[in-house]
Amino acid sequence: LPASLPLKATTIPLPNGQVGVFLENLGDVYKLIRSRDRVTSDLAHELRTPLTSIALVAETLRDRLSPPESRWSEQMLRETKRLMHLVQDWLDISQLEGNPIEQLNLETIELHSLILSAWETLEPLAQQKDLILTYSGANEIFLTADPTRLTQVFLNLFDNGIKHSQPQTEIAVKVQSSPELANPDKDNYIQIDIIDSGAGFSEVDLPHIFERLYRGDPSRVRAIAESDSPANYRRGSGLGLAIVDQIILAHSGSITARNYPEKGGAWLRISLPKLSSLHEKAVINKEESH
Repeated sequence: LPASLPLKATTIPLPNGQVGVFLENLGDVYKLIRSRDRVTSDLAHELRTPLTSIALVAETLRDRLSPPESRWSEQMLRETKRLMHLVQDWLDISQLEGNPIEQLNLETIELHSLILSAWETLEPLAQQKDLILTYSGANEIFLTADPTRLTQVFLNLFDNGIKHSQPQTEIAVKVQSSPELANPDKDNYIQIDIIDSGAGFSEVDLPHIFERLYRGDPSRVRAIAESDSPANYRRGSGLGLAIVDQIILAHSGSITARNYPEKGGAWLRISLPKLSSLHEKAVINKEESH
């Protein structure tokens, strides 16, 4: 079969009820983007070894020095680990974009338990602001997913919600089955709403929330950069929500960001297929690769 071509179509109305369609071949653009991403991923891969060596040196110095000198080695170790997280994030997002299904280890999971487990990881951080998690929806909802990747999604979203919520408030999670989201010939979907009690997203930031390396509202960026969150995957790298987006897309789902009309807080809505269609797709892909 001939290779597929990425095309951009533009339509304009013509006289007598006709429509003109102009097709633009974007093949060269896509090749350039793939080449750029491959170079960046290769560079990120090569950075892992020297960063690991620097971290080991910093740990050794920290254990052998006394204050105030030990604080310098502690800072070096902290910044080195931040760079290591950034490198790993970039590798993760590149792998998910390149081979999304192959990057998932799928199994049947119970969603409510996974959400509570992710929250418990971050509960010490939430307790510092006297925040609680409220959950509404069925206690037993099963879906086919990668539990590690999906946990990463909730850690990221809870982490952001905790940072930007006001003290003594709540982060709400609402889960429901949404058959209206599914096509007639596909499985039903699960809809997950996560709503924090912060100031929400600015109108300028909203269209770019899931873009790589996007750094929005300076106050939000500063809050992330200064945090010592247990999740600590990205700390203001601008890749966290981009990774969330890629993980959800790899699961054949979708995620949208907006501000909740009643509270004004950030509102993330995730839609995921319930059961077997994703698993069947993964099996087919693996068989074709062999």
